[in-house]
Amino acid sequence: KTMALKNKTLERSDNDHFIKRSFRSYLLPSILSILGGNISILVDNCVAGAALGEQELAAMGIVNPIFNTITAFGLLICGGASVLASISIGQGENEKKKHYFTLALYMLITAAAILTLLGNVFIDPIVRALGASGELVPLAKDYTRVLFFSSIAIMSVYFPLNFLRIEGKARVSMIMFFIMAGLDIAFDLVFVLVFPWGMMGLALATGLSSLLAVLWAMPSLFSSENGYSLVKLKDVLPDVKKIIVTGSPLALSNVYCIARVRIFNALLISCGGSLALAAYSCANSVNNLGMAVVSGVAQTVGPIVGVLYGERDKNGIKRTVSRAIKVGSIVTVSMWLLSAVFSRQLAMLFGMTSPVQNETAALAIAILNFNLIGTLVVNVFIYYYMTTERAGLSNLLTVLKGIVFNI
Repeated sequence: KTMALKNKTLERSDNDHFIKRSFRSYLLPSILSILGGNISILVDNCVAGAALGEQELAAMGIVNPIFNTITAFGLLICGGASVLASISIGQGENEKKKHYFTLALYMLITAAAILTLLGNVFIDPIVRALGASGELVPLAKDYTRVLFFSSIAIMSVYFPLNFLRIEGKARVSMIMFFIMAGLDIAFDLVFVLVFPWGMMGLALATGLSSLLAVLWAMPSLFSSENGYSLVKLKDVLPDVKKIIVTGSPLALSNVYCIARVRIFNALLISCGGSLALAAYSCANSVNNLGMAVVSGVAQTVGPIVGVLYGERDKNGIKRTVSRAIKVGSIVTVSMWLLSAVFSRQLAMLFGMTSPVQNETAALAIAILNFNLIGTLVVNVFIYYYMTTERAGLSNLLTVLKGIVFNI
């Protein structure tokens, strides 16, 4: 009995070390990698407002759900497959990990091809359904058309992001996203200020920067150190379903965001026209930076809990979730306070410089970013339930957070 107790104490000590070490090594790279991706959209909105005008910034508010749709498929496939792969690692099933890796890649390519085809065929009804009307329609279509052709590049970003994270190589993902963000800023300035390509230039910058960043990261993913390689697939339908169910909370979060934005756009246009829509677009872009921190903390839970769940270590899982909430709460409260204090300066970055524009956008920024605090806790539990194979509870939290309470 004494020996068993001693072994249990040693096991807990080992897992405590694993949790603390993994949390520290995953946290900052996870936040910075997502932050790097969100910077791309932030820059698109800044350039649209400052270099093109209020109408273009309003159009960006309309087409942002298209970007969310594309990333939803990347999150669905890569998020779901990587969670199942992390569980396989905890169970010591390396071949199963490779199986999910290979299946995710093929699913990603198929989904991107279908999305590109359907998106361009039905582009006109899509932008009108999102709320575009009058002179906003051609602006929205210019951006959306190029973005659909860039689907494979944008979706593929989540492939190295998720699989490198579960291998403890989150820093590679972080560098990849900073490459993407840096290139996107450079391309935005060139395609809009040097070449007068307007909205098409902004979308092209997003797609091209994503493609080059993914091409940089892929060799690291296939290195012998990480143990990934393509394997022959057979009887894949059950595992395709498993990936979709597991990744559904991440994808549905984006889907609910699309529905929410569509409703918000209609309300904003009816009560304040393009000014209200531009102000909300500005606030939402700033909020996306805060959401990068929230998502980064929550996603840190995923790979750690996945391994612990594979080992059936319930206490380790509880300690991981508790640590994520404590650390994340400190960071998100600080971010909200900063966004509220500097809301007017942030609004000016988007070209909201007149007194009416600045006041409207600054108020929207201060109010909207208050949601970071509650969203952190919800997102941590979404990842917790998703990784412990309780997708139903994870989806329930997602729909309540994503659309029900917001509307």
